[in-house]
Amino acid sequence: MTKKFALAVPVLTLLSLTAGCKQEPECPALDSCGGPDPVGAWVLGPGYPSCEEDLFIPPTDLRLAQNNKTPAGTAPPEPANFDWCDQLVAGGGSMIQLKDPVFFYDSAPVASSSVKFSRDPMTGAQTFTASVTNTGVFYMDFPAACVRQYGATDGKLINPDDPTAGTGNVCKQLEYPINQGGTNSGAYFNTVCDVNPNDPGGCLCHFDVKSTSGPAGDWIRTGNTIEFITTNAVPSYVTFCNKGTELDLTGKNGDYLFGVKGLRTVKLQAGAL
Repeated sequence: MTKKFALAVPVLTLLSLTAGCKQEPECPALDSCGGPDPVGAWVLGPGYPSCEEDLFIPPTDLRLAQNNKTPAGTAPPEPANFDWCDQLVAGGGSMIQLKDPVFFYDSAPVASSSVKFSRDPMTGAQTFTASVTNTGVFYMDFPAACVRQYGATDGKLINPDDPTAGTGNVCKQLEYPINQGGTNSGAYFNTVCDVNPNDPGGCLCHFDVKSTSGPAGDWIRTGNTIEFITTNAVPSYVTFCNKGTELDLTGKNGDYLFGVKGLRTVKLQAGAL
């Protein structure tokens, strides 16, 4: 999905122009009937979809997150390599990858989601835990200048740790260290790099994403609204409808669900965690 805007036709009064500009909702609100407190476990099951906005979230410039370096410290990546090459620096030595690229993606589809609402029978304390898993296949496009400007050449070992793996082009040489870096992070798998048919000197790499996140904290119900309170975050709000075997959740007042950017609504079914 992409954001759509309804633009007003210019008129004589500022009031009319302002009133005519409105962003259309991409994810219509689900039922907000309220119902019984949703104590128990709820999971995203077959036929119980979620709705997300397709957002563009620019990658963080890692140079801004570094402290000032001493003359003997490690220099930040050159601007051209960061801005054009997702920080990748490839050289001509035995270890072709001199600096890891940034694994970047936006709006990965939700593959699974769950939330558990608990109430302590002794104290009445109300707590929750939530989990959202995003999956997808994404691409990194490295132009020829990114992978060859510092001496990388074809015909070298594709895996320095395994000489029996043979030799290959620059893209296949980069495939192994990029894949290792993504797997070590625990979120990016199965990286495959090939020559880009639209840029024969460059490389096109695709990788799988599986990333799980979710908050935990306290919850308070007011009417058909639940307030989620976590230790290190601003409270967030959802409207809900508990139908017994189905739980509809909608971010209230523009809030994203469980802090997952783009996630607006989910339909959950009663289940076990």
